[in-house]
Amino acid sequence: MKRRITIVFFALIPLISFSQNNYFFDEIGIWPNKCITNGDNSKGEFGFGVEVYKYLKKDATLEIAFGVGYNMINQTKSRIEESPTKYYSDLKYTLQSASFPMVIRINPEAKRMFFITGGASANFLLTLTEAGTEHTLNSNTNKYETKEFSQTQNKYELGYGYFFGIGYTLDLQAIKVRISPQYVIDKTTITTRGEALFTNYFRLHIGIFMLQK
Repeated sequence: MKRRITIVFFALIPLISFSQNNYFFDEIGIWPNKCITNGDNSKGEFGFGVEVYKYLKKDATLEIAFGVGYNMINQTKSRIEESPTKYYSDLKYTLQSASFPMVIRINPEAKRMFFITGGASANFLLTLTEAGTEHTLNSNTNKYETKEFSQTQNKYELGYGYFFGIGYTLDLQAIKVRISPQYVIDKTTITTRGEALFTNYFRLHIGIFMLQK
């Protein structure tokens, strides 16, 4: 999985270099995220994401962009009962997906430093990785036998979501850095072993906008 993440990240770097000459993309966004869960059995963990954007509209008050990217969210579950003689514990789930967002940014003041942002996204779930410990009752000894496991499923499920947040722009001459805490609601429905997985998350979005020469 680490190799896959590295390939995705470095594959996006050349696209950003072209953006300075008005070719492909104008901005790259990267973020750490934290999955938001409910209940005592689940816990959100940290993940990350990256997207690149092309602007369709840029003026003093309103900006509209479309993009493409990659997102990974992580969460854990303490225990899942499968049957009276089998259960799973210490489960970790990793969801990897492609995203296709539309971003709207409103600049309410003249210097365009503070902004309000939001938008919607089509999300394509790629893989679901599950790791944990399996416990199976041995009928002969009446004791549980345990084994560690890890498996990755190709899911290919289409969903959608939306996001909103506020932010601040740092003007660093050659680039602009936009820092924005955002709440992301992902409406993709994912279940495993009869349990629902959580897909909403909080992210600290850092956008790097390359100024045109």
